[in-house]
Amino acid sequence: MKFFEVIVDTVKAHPALAVGLFGLSIVTFFATIIVVPIVLVRMDEDYFVNEETPSTRFRGVHPLLRAFILVGKNVLAVLLLFLGFLLLFLPGQGLLTIVLGVLLLDFPGRYKLKRSLISRPKILHMVNRLRERYGRAPIRFE
Repeated sequence: MKFFEVIVDTVKAHPALAVGLFGLSIVTFFATIIVVPIVLVRMDEDYFVNEETPSTRFRGVHPLLRAFILVGKNVLAVLLLFLGFLLLFLPGQGLLTIVLGVLLLDFPGRYKLKRSLISRPKILHMVNRLRERYGRAPIRFE
């Protein structure tokens, strides 16, 4: 219980911080609604066919630029994880923000985690309905 008391005391002591975090939660809510469907629709239908991670888009990019992009993506992922943790206790989509952070973060087994999540029947059905609406072929696993 002491953890929650610290959060409440911090919010009372810094109301501007609470307003800022609330605004950030609204921004992440709308960003999630916009970005996730775009990523799912643009994904290649055979992305999950192999058991291994498919080659990335950034393979042909200059190594220095590629490193900058990967570091930036991982920094963004860590920030989303931290923000998601905060949003568990403040108004906002904490769990969805944490999931988005985990899916952006580079770690061993990330591809298998994504494959496992997307292959669940209900999720796959919803994703394929979204893709069908935009004229894209359904995601395949074979």
